[in-house]
Amino acid sequence: MRSLLFPVLSSLCIIGFVACNSADNSNPTPTGDSATNNAPSAAPTSAPLDSTAGKAAIAGKYYKLIEIYGKPVVKDSTFFKESHVTFKEDGKQVAGNGGCNGFGAEYQLKDGNGIAITNLISTQMACPALETENQFTKALLEADNYTLNGDTLSLNKAKMAPLARLVASAAPSETK
Repeated sequence: MRSLLFPVLSSLCIIGFVACNSADNSNPTPTGDSATNNAPSAAPTSAPLDSTAGKAAIAGKYYKLIEIYGKPVVKDSTFFKESHVTFKEDGKQVAGNGGCNGFGAEYQLKDGNGIAITNLISTQMACPALETENQFTKALLEADNYTLNGDTLSLNKAKMAPLARLVASAAPSETK
């Protein structure tokens, strides 16, 4: 049994890594001054969106995590990437990175502004600090609705304070 465990886990990690890094970020939506994009915004007030309008509104954009459970996110200098997520237009797939590990999931928009993010898989690289990353993936799975206020996407559970706030921004260029 142990001899099967490593190949299975390795395969899942590779699939997750490939899925997360295959996001098409060739045409990101720039949003202007980066100084204003990093500041958490006031509580979102946008009207609920139907699932068709919501898909068009959130799909295809690179969303950088700026706040998790009410605390501003500061990029850890030991992480490879900034924490982000992209809702793909085709296939209802989510791809992103928690800072260290890439992840992929499925999403479904529901009536009004409902959302369900399920079947999340991620790579399992060892990193020195995973608190923000773990909270981010937890918030993605807990969210049952979202609000969109300008370029700020808030993932919420019921009518509680936002679990996570993200801002649409240009995807950083990959350096090798």
